[in-house]
Amino acid sequence: MTPHIAQPQNRILRDAMHIAAQISDRARMTMHDSSIHIRARDDIGTTMIWIEIPATALGAGYSPEHFPAELGIDTEKLYRMLNAYEAAATIDIHYVQGVDEGWIRISGTEGTLWTHPTDLSSIQPIPSLTILQTHHPPVVSGTRDADHFRDWLKQIADKETTISFRYEKGSGRFPVKTVSTVSEHSGLRPIVVVLSHPEVPEDVDSLQSLISLDLLQDAIAPSCINDDLKFAFGDDTPLYISTKVNECDITIAIAPRIDIGEEL
Repeated sequence: MTPHIAQPQNRILRDAMHIAAQISDRARMTMHDSSIHIRARDDIGTTMIWIEIPATALGAGYSPEHFPAELGIDTEKLYRMLNAYEAAATIDIHYVQGVDEGWIRISGTEGTLWTHPTDLSSIQPIPSLTILQTHHPPVVSGTRDADHFRDWLKQIADKETTISFRYEKGSGRFPVKTVSTVSEHSGLRPIVVVLSHPEVPEDVDSLQSLISLDLLQDAIAPSCINDDLKFAFGDDTPLYISTKVNECDITIAIAPRIDIGEEL
């Protein structure tokens, strides 16, 4: 019998696939001694995601030696498959090497489901988070709970296309904030959400990164993202969103939307 490569609670892998599927239906998966890494990006490269599932969440049978160096996965298909099992159920994940191509097999008390891996050549390369942040480092950061931030985005969604993430030195106790730019440009009082626990350097006066509201909504849409969100950004740099779901570290990077104005 083919040995299983992991035995996690179903919700751990299911929620990871749900979050990854918001970005792309295809992702790359690698296994290491200490974790499973899932990396995905949208087709035009505006959003990327990194999910790390620690070995402690993968069950006693975790065995990366039975896994290929890198595997292509269909995140939407795996998410639908995992919804066939109870959230708290323990499932067995197998990788079965076939003659021409492998199989991913998931089994639990409700039965066994199979799917082919996705061809890696159809999945764009995704850099490591470390490499991306080396080239586009965040400068300041602040946090907000996910439910409150989602509610705020819903309130402004009918009149907004871009969210301004800002740091303003000397602006009081809450120097890091998000601003509804449409209301601001219309002459109305801006609709603001203040980010708590600001982390800012001494030598920075102000900076801003404009982010598409649609991309931001999609990135944090899954209800399993229900903890604090840490937003980190620089001046016209990617917005990094980090949180934790089921012991898994989730980081999302959204490219800035550069406002070139009306005059060219």
